[in-house]
Amino acid sequence: MKNWLTIGQFAKASGLSPRALRIYEDMNLLVPPHRGDNGYRYYQESQLSEAARLKEFKDLGFLLEEVKALLRADRDLDKSSLVNSLSRRLDLVREQSDQLQDQRRQIEQLLSSLKNNKKPIAADERRAIMSYQGNPAIVVTGIQGLQKTAEYIQKHLQDRNIPLLFWSEELELPESYILVLPEDNLGDKGVENLAPNVIVLNSVSGSDDAIQEKYLRLYNFVGSHVTTVIHAEDQALLDIVSNERIRDTYYQYYSKNRALEKQIKKIGGLVCSGSEISLYGYNLQKETVFLKLESRLGFTDELALLSSITAVMKLGLPTESLCLK
Repeated sequence: MKNWLTIGQFAKASGLSPRALRIYEDMNLLVPPHRGDNGYRYYQESQLSEAARLKEFKDLGFLLEEVKALLRADRDLDKSSLVNSLSRRLDLVREQSDQLQDQRRQIEQLLSSLKNNKKPIAADERRAIMSYQGNPAIVVTGIQGLQKTAEYIQKHLQDRNIPLLFWSEELELPESYILVLPEDNLGDKGVENLAPNVIVLNSVSGSDDAIQEKYLRLYNFVGSHVTTVIHAEDQALLDIVSNERIRDTYYQYYSKNRALEKQIKKIGGLVCSGSEISLYGYNLQKETVFLKLESRLGFTDELALLSSITAVMKLGLPTESLCLK
């Protein structure tokens, strides 16, 4: 077929991977106009310009749903939509540039302080250091309240512009993300290659060997720096995390049972009684941090909120950025 390209040829010519092209097809971003009898995808050479445009928008930092709208506006010659979208992006880039300048100055001050001062690091300096250790890659897994937990985490981290994603085997993960990964998908191809630095275990269907082995796949490429978030009153969860491959990770517990407060205070995490929340080890502080829920929540939503706060306890966030309703 003249001027037709297979997915491999199109990938090479466009600089996009075949895996990315399949995702873009599923999202109706870049669709091959022809399928052969053998099921192969065939693209037209004329689509290379659209692929270049897509790549350009993606490299500018737009999310795929935003890219979809931009490509539509581009095809429809909707200049005003393109101008508005690009202007908003420029404002965000300028804001991030200012933040990076502030961070650069703060890092320079911290380095100077660390090199020239033998006194213990102050609490605010400790939090700043943690926030520069890289953006979080968070997996929320289990059988209940996953999306709600992930949405709360995204609200806590709203200033960092971290995407909330839903698992699929074709998913291309950015450096930083919040990923909803249901227990039913833990056996999928690719799960064993994930390398999150926070794993939130919301609830599990049981703790027999088969279920435990599925959860252990998340710990293939993690080390002791990883935070595992656990509901302290869920015995099935406690059975799973007792495995030696998980025991080496850093635990953060959350509970609504004040009887567990002494243990959690020693290990790290939070305890909630009524609307009162006590945080132990928030940003590695020795002092207890006290918060208050701003509205009454149903049991499942409240657990989702508590697990989400526990998930971000080591990320250097000021308490003012936490969503409490």
